[in-house]
Amino acid sequence: MDEISNISTVISSALAPVVMISACGLLLLGLQNKYSNITDRIRQLDHEKLELEQREKLTTWMRNRLRILTYQIRRLLTRVRLVRDAIFLLYVAILFFVGASLLALLSNIIALFSAWFIFAIFVAGLLCVLASGIFVMLEVYISYDVIRSQVQADYKARKSLLFIPEEFLGIFGDKEEGDLEKTDKD
Repeated sequence: MDEISNISTVISSALAPVVMISACGLLLLGLQNKYSNITDRIRQLDHEKLELEQREKLTTWMRNRLRILTYQIRRLLTRVRLVRDAIFLLYVAILFFVGASLLALLSNIIALFSAWFIFAIFVAGLLCVLASGIFVMLEVYISYDVIRSQVQADYKARKSLLFIPEEFLGIFGDKEEGDLEKTDKD
């Protein structure tokens, strides 16, 4: 009976990091999808920018669009780098968790490693997951900035293309340019 409880202890100590491996796998699934979407968007914007740059004559709107595209591509590159780093850290965390699981299994069989060493490897994996989460939070924060710049640029372009008397701006849900910037800071 003691042998069966010993085997169950060995298996449970080796399987504890497996839960974290599964969690990392789920996070990786979402982050790799996000990485793919951001890189696709960078390619689209870069293609649009290239088409505008190849024109001989640029209107004011086109010059403004080029400026906006340059800004957005730069911010998207920052976002994609953060997501890439988060993905890398999750893979490192998986390596730590697999290592902790294997060492726990081996230490129960041949007592080569101390529990503190295995615990340190597991904690290193947790720290990688934490750092990955911080990178993802920074990416989400920056994504808002990219969207805000696009909305403001579209708003300014619509306002310059259409003559709308000032007293009618509030009727259609449009805000004054200053109001749009105020809500952004709130």
